[in-house]
Amino acid sequence: MAKRSSDIPVFSSEKNHKPDRIKDRTPNHREDNDDSSQRLRILNFNVRSLRNKVDQLNIYVYELDFPEVLCFTESWLSTEEVNELRFDGYKVGAHFCCSGQRGEVLLF
Repeated sequence: MAKRSSDIPVFSSEKNHKPDRIKDRTPNHREDNDDSSQRLRILNFNVRSLRNKVDQLNIYVYELDFPEVLCFTESWLSTEEVNELRFDGYKVGAHFCCSGQRGEVLLF
């Protein structure tokens, strides 16, 4: 059974963050009177294999109103897999990989 995005733990510095509140949003949408337009929002997630979590994380990113930067650690993806990876409204900014099996960082 697929997990719902509400099953993903939520950690937010936003005072009134409500991940279950969904409205019509597009990437980088900000209300004119919204102070958050002056802040850089970064989602940092230790995913421990991104392969089976892409759909869940796309929903989560939507529910968080598209943070400007996505940072995934321990994605366990090859360079070829990273090049094929898609998150709506984002492109790969950096992929740092160590020579071991784990420990890489992926930035969108």
